[in-house]
Amino acid sequence: MVSYFAQDKTSGLIMSGGLNACLQWAFNRIAKSPESVIAIIKARPAEDARVIADVDKTGGRWVFGGRYVPKREVSKLTKAAHGS
Repeated sequence: MVSYFAQDKTSGLIMSGGLNACLQWAFNRIAKSPESVIAIIKARPAEDARVIADVDKTGGRWVFGGRYVPKREVSKLTKAAHGS
């Protein structure tokens, strides 16, 4: 099973859900707060997560070979996330 998170790097807000829900939340967040930069993170159980996309005021872009997010950070994201 795959989980996705959208993390607003500016405010620290986190949203979890499917890929489409996270992308929609990210673009809506940018519309309200243009200075925000949002990372879309893909996580699988028992593995480090990975940043797969970034969204900012110039638009969204896929990140190939994005940075890894350690498993312990994924646990923190899960606890802090607002569900879809």
